[in-house]
Amino acid sequence: MNPKALTETVKEQVTEVVKEKIEDVKQKGKEEAEKLIVEAQKQAQQIRDAAKTVADKVKQDGYAQADNLVKQANNPIAKVAAQKAADKIKKETDAKAQKIIDEGNVKADAVINAAKVKSDALLK
Repeated sequence: MNPKALTETVKEQVTEVVKEKIEDVKQKGKEEAEKLIVEAQKQAQQIRDAAKTVADKVKQDGYAQADNLVKQANNPIAKVAAQKAADKIKKETDAKAQKIIDEGNVKADAVINAAKVKSDALLK
């Protein structure tokens, strides 16, 4: 084999090895990026679940307070007034619970978005 042909053969082999290494690195980056997204989704779900648990507790306590207010009313006029107050308490409780859930969703989305940014950086 002449030196020029030998040089070409070595060059082709080196090029092939470099391409394989590049593909390996890309694959590892892709796997790491996918892992980041999966972990972020798990964390986001935990945040959403925690927010829902807190919201449910707030709602339960608020509704119990409203129902107790109506139970304590002794006469029909007091019952009507207590029912109006109870309705207002329930409405405020629903708003608080929804706000807790919304804030949980925002935090969960932020976790996922941060993971996507990191994931995109790994794939570049």
